[in-house]
Amino acid sequence: MPDRDRSETLLRQRKVLADFGDVALQSEDLDAVLAEACRLVSAALGTGRAKVLEIERGRQTLFVRAGVGWAAGVVGQLRLSMKEHSSETFAIEAGEPVVTQDIAREDRFDVPDFMKDEGVVALVNVPIFLPGRRAYGLLQVDDTEPRDFDQDDIEFLRTYATILGPVIDRLFKLRDLRATEERFGAFVTASNDVVYRMSPDWREMRELQGRGLLAEMPRPTGNWREHYVHPEDRDRVHAAVDEAIRTQGLFEMEHRVRHPEGRTAWVLSRAVPIKDADGHIVEWLGAARDVTARREAEKALREREGRLQSVLGGMGEAFGLMDRDFRILIFNEAALRLETRPLSEIVGRSHWEVYPGSEDSEIGRRFKRALAEQQPVSLEHRYTWQDGTARWLEMRAYPVPEGLAVFWHDISERKEAEAERLSLALQNAEILESISDAFYAVDRDWRFTYVNRETERWWGRSREELLGRVYWEEFPQAVGSEPYKAHRRAAETREVVRLESVSPILGHWVDISIFPTPDGGLSVYFRDITDKKKAEAERLRSEAALRESEERFRAIVETATDYAIFTTDAEGRIAIWPKGTQEVFGWSAEEAVGQPMEITYTPEDRAADVPAKERQTAQEEGHAPNVRWHLRKDGARVFIDGVARPLTNPDGTVTGFVKVGQDVTERRATEEALRESEARFRQFGEASSDVLWIRNCESLAYEYLSPAYETVYGLPREEALRGNQVFRWVELVHPEDREKVLDLLRRVRAGENATETYRVIRPSDGQTRWIRNTDFPLRDADGRVQRIGGLSHDTTEEIEARERLEMLVTELQHRTRNLIGVVSSIANQTMAHTGPTEAFREEFNHRMAALSRVQGLLSRAQVEPITLHALLRLELDALGAKEGETVRLEGPAVRIRPTIVQTLALVIHELATNARKYGALSGRGGRLSVMWRLHQVEGQRQVHIEWREEELPPTQTGPSSAAERGGGYGRRLIERALPYSLGAQTTYELGDAELRCTIDLPLDREPQGR
Repeated sequence: MPDRDRSETLLRQRKVLADFGDVALQSEDLDAVLAEACRLVSAALGTGRAKVLEIERGRQTLFVRAGVGWAAGVVGQLRLSMKEHSSETFAIEAGEPVVTQDIAREDRFDVPDFMKDEGVVALVNVPIFLPGRRAYGLLQVDDTEPRDFDQDDIEFLRTYATILGPVIDRLFKLRDLRATEERFGAFVTASNDVVYRMSPDWREMRELQGRGLLAEMPRPTGNWREHYVHPEDRDRVHAAVDEAIRTQGLFEMEHRVRHPEGRTAWVLSRAVPIKDADGHIVEWLGAARDVTARREAEKALREREGRLQSVLGGMGEAFGLMDRDFRILIFNEAALRLETRPLSEIVGRSHWEVYPGSEDSEIGRRFKRALAEQQPVSLEHRYTWQDGTARWLEMRAYPVPEGLAVFWHDISERKEAEAERLSLALQNAEILESISDAFYAVDRDWRFTYVNRETERWWGRSREELLGRVYWEEFPQAVGSEPYKAHRRAAETREVVRLESVSPILGHWVDISIFPTPDGGLSVYFRDITDKKKAEAERLRSEAALRESEERFRAIVETATDYAIFTTDAEGRIAIWPKGTQEVFGWSAEEAVGQPMEITYTPEDRAADVPAKERQTAQEEGHAPNVRWHLRKDGARVFIDGVARPLTNPDGTVTGFVKVGQDVTERRATEEALRESEARFRQFGEASSDVLWIRNCESLAYEYLSPAYETVYGLPREEALRGNQVFRWVELVHPEDREKVLDLLRRVRAGENATETYRVIRPSDGQTRWIRNTDFPLRDADGRVQRIGGLSHDTTEEIEARERLEMLVTELQHRTRNLIGVVSSIANQTMAHTGPTEAFREEFNHRMAALSRVQGLLSRAQVEPITLHALLRLELDALGAKEGETVRLEGPAVRIRPTIVQTLALVIHELATNARKYGALSGRGGRLSVMWRLHQVEGQRQVHIEWREEELPPTQTGPSSAAERGGGYGRRLIERALPYSLGAQTTYELGDAELRCTIDLPLDREPQGR
């Protein structure tokens, strides 16, 4: 290249670098910056094509983030697998520019198909590194002509990529900084913690938000220790501050402070240093939490036993004690302060009497569950007293030997504070990272948008692993738990939800607060309260121990007839053998006391020295599980679920052991039977040619889907179980039937059994198949619909066969009616030559017409069953007789089998024709009524039909007309043909002013001659 051309090229490239620098400084939109970078570099090298590929860490792919000169569907959409042997992955692995002058001669790697389709012949790849040599991706320039990219081109692109790296890093940091500042502001607003800022040397407090725990600071102050810190703790605080400054690390300690009301409070204070780019501390950000209640609870737990009554009387928290029949035994002063009734109206009465309606309420159900399961329960609820006062109460109930110990206190102020806190948001990310609470945020699609350091520590997952991921997919064990339901409730009601529950992720107690955010997501913080729960349990045990005595222990043990509870001395010899233990093991107290506890163990456990090992474990660890088969006196085996604990003196010396166990032999057998039943169900489902499935009622996700799904629906099971399973299933349904199947799901979720037939389009072969779906609700023990079960059967062949059969029947009936017409025509032509009377022709044609009408009914019998009422209406309509004042039809729905329809239809035709000529349908007066009813004769169904014509005029009842109506074809049908062919019993009575005919017809008997 001539020197002049080289100089012009270098000048043009320098101008591109300068232009790009201006764009990078003025724009904060990464996509816009990268797009302009591609445009400038393609113009500088004259290729017309360039692109930036970004490494997607979690997916091991290269994403075409920006570019120019490419067809639609490439930029912003195309991803290349980093596992493929492409020029892009080759360049990333090499870490240096990679040049290809002509891809036709390239053997180091493969070129992606989309580039070949675009006509790319030459290319150069330059890696883009972020500060710290962190790989971001590639800058790629492509040409559709063979090209020798020279060293100047390579150096220009290397320089260009070197500038791109810091620009991209700056825009990433700017985006993260803004998100962090937004979360910080929202959190500080929502938090209950005291927030403060300190100068680098802690000599000046620059800001303090006291939140009611400390007096607000109107301006920066230097005497903050004297103003806020308790005098006895100032030296400790000073020493901890000096240590934090020296190490430039976290400041953390518990100390006392002065409350604005003059009292002393305890706080847990934490502060982190904020540093500038050179690592110098510019200030400290901190938060302090009120831990006074915990400190006071710990102090209360150390009180001596003799102070129980004074504690109950003076404690600020309401307390009550109920026996196992829910009679109130104790009600302290704090509880009475919430009441308007005297103590005499409360103590000694059932809780359900004192608080009508509570037995069937949520609090009543939780009381019963606590007593039945011997597990603590809690509930926040709003209660309205008889005087109309309504307050929010927090209730906690613990099982004790007497029954239930219940604590509750007024949390109305906290509830109001939580409602106010709902409208606030987080303010600073540094506070989020320094507080003791774990915090995370999710958007409206349950994807993590923020996870603080404390959450990472508790969950053992980094924020890089969680951000952008769906909560319930990352932690499936949480689905269905109490925290899961609380999250859903907060998302649906847009109200603050707070609960204490065992975390399904951590496995121990947490206090969770869930705040809806204006963007439709949730902000959640939680803290570990396992120590608090243990302290509460310990306090409860201490209070119970104050009331216990040897006699009470014996009374409890004696009444526990469904448990085996007994004590031994230190060597394992049985000391106390109550009634319940006698029931479980069979030995009487006289037989057992003094015997070694080994008599209850199986021979194999005695040989393995299990009893001695159990006592040793209980002595060393405080308890030893006792879950195994045991031996009864009669030699039978019983399965015990229990535990052994040591009995100790105040000095810790072991004096014996107490063993508590429950006979769960039947329950164990039931659980085993249930497991076998589930195994049989799955075997049946795997073998069935129909699709068996079970869905969760709430999420509608599949819990079971049989293999036949792939054959019937033409879609692999793993694809059906991916993503939103309901949408994936509905996509298979024919568009015209989708609303019908969605309504089917809604009906079954509401508790209805439902069957529906619809069409699906199988992806495997494109066929349209007919499916008969039978859905039914699966309920839990309380009758609530918990799951939805279903059976899908491919009825395509059945429907097609039925349609062919219907077509054949219709054609047959059509030909039969044509044949009847031919017979009628032949009869008319024959009579023209033989000379019969016109009366014969008329009667013959009428009867053939009646048979033709019946053939019409028979042709629709598969779809529309033939009923007695339909036969009557068919003949009466043919004569123009309508139901009304003179014609009455009355009786139940009676279905007539096709084999007897023709004979019965001819009888009705003869009766109706005679009535039209001579009787109630002749238009000269009279009324016709046809009544029928069902009854049974020797276990067989019969229908009794009564045809009655009444109030006939005298002119119609003379001797000649009566004679005409007394004989003929119709009467012979009734009195002879019906009894012979159909087994009917008949009567035919003709009077002066009426005609009465009865037919008692068997419905289930086959006609004679068949």
